[in-house]
Order: sequence, then C-alpha cells, then structure tokens
Amino acid sequence: RGRFFGTRNMLCGAAGMATMIIFGNLLDFLKSRDMLPAGFSLVFIFAVIFGLQSVHFLKKISDPVRWLESKAPVNFREGILLPFKDPIFKKFIIFS
Repeated sequence: RGRFFGTRNMLCGAAGMATMIIFGNLLDFLKSRDMLPAGFSLVFIFAVIFGLQSVHFLKKISDPVRWLESKAPVNFREGILLPFKDPIFKKFIIFS
C-alpha cells in the first residue's frame, strides 16, 4: 500500500501543478480579452469533469477482504472507541 499511495500522491501533485499552470495561463489570457467570468466557468466545468473522473477511478479500487468481514454487530459508541484501542493508531494520533 505504501508504494500505491506514494505513487498516487506524486502523480496527484504533478497533475495539480500542471493543471494550475495551464488554467492560470488560460485565465490570464481570458482576462486580457475581458472574458474572465467565462474563464472561471470553464475552469469550474473542467473541475467537475475531473472530479467525476476521479470518482470513476476510485470505484475501481477494491477493498481488502479483511475489511469486508464483520465478526459481530457493533453499536455506535463501541464503533467510535474501537480505533483508540489499537496501539498503532494511538501512535499515529500522537504523531499527527
């Protein structure tokens, strides 16, 4: 999982920087032509398209089997307190 998330974060960061440069230049160009509101609309439309595309890709990621198995029903309070009983999670909380 570490390799997956490391690669994903690297690609997301590179895509974010490239997108910011491209759409920033587009807005600068449209500002010089007094079409800035249309430029923001265009940027918003592309953001929605990219967001829907990311949902499509996230749906393709399968969960590990162990997360799908449930031993017994847990009430809400126990479900909230359950992660805090894990020593690794406690270390993560302190680190964060």
